[in-house]
Amino acid sequence: MENNFNQTELRQIINRALAKCMNLEGHAVNTEMNIFCSRYIVRQSKSPQDMTQATLPKELSKALNFCDDLEEYRQTTDVYSEQDNTMSEMQYRRILSMLSDYDKDIFPENKAMQHLLENNIKRHLPEYQVDILLDGYNDEADRIYKLKKEYEYATRKKQPAAKDYEKNALNFFKELFTNKDLHAIKTHPKKVTLYEKCIRIVNCLPASHYNRTAKYKLKKNLNYGLFRAASLLGEEYLPKIKKARLEMERYEKAIEKTQYFSENPPPKRKLSTEEYNRQKFEEWYYR
Repeated sequence: MENNFNQTELRQIINRALAKCMNLEGHAVNTEMNIFCSRYIVRQSKSPQDMTQATLPKELSKALNFCDDLEEYRQTTDVYSEQDNTMSEMQYRRILSMLSDYDKDIFPENKAMQHLLENNIKRHLPEYQVDILLDGYNDEADRIYKLKKEYEYATRKKQPAAKDYEKNALNFFKELFTNKDLHAIKTHPKKVTLYEKCIRIVNCLPASHYNRTAKYKLKKNLNYGLFRAASLLGEEYLPKIKKARLEMERYEKAIEKTQYFSENPPPKRKLSTEEYNRQKFEEWYYR
């Protein structure tokens, strides 16, 4: 009796509920499943008394609970709702577990919604907070780096372009330096990755706020942070530890050279080819 229902229709209903679980039209996503289950009970019952005493098979009960939870979630995300809907941690965990259970039944066109829902659910669970925080900063660092590359490509092609990456980088580092939750994370591979990506976008900072020396100091400090974070993660991070140590030394020399020449400017004269090439090499090397 437990299999006396249309499995294909059941999967379709589950997928439709998932696809619409963030709709803003106020349409409940558990209606179809309730009707499906009611029809099942009617088919299995021989009298009205049987209907009141009937129980759903485990598979249908599970699907009904899943769709009910999706409807609860939809209500919490409905910005037009006049009610203050909230969900318990247990409900969030139940949805996450169900998404995993139904993974093979979810249609390809609904995979993006599945992943979006999983990520949204994890934001409400404490054990995922560190990963979410670090992923957010890493993604933003990638976006800023991409903006700079797009600007450089546009200028090479003599196309109009704005240095939007500078403002984004300035805001990024300002938030980075003041986020207490981020600084509380001591040991995590993604924090090492974040240091590497931060170093990569230092040159995105506007010269009006960070001159050459300031950027050297920032790169040195970020390499020190990378060195400390990697040192807590074991032997597999030895290459990164070694590189970070060398980079700290490199930027310390760059700071010293810059300060020396700012205090002792060379007499104005035309540079020889050798001097010019050395200057260009150092500008590249310490970039």
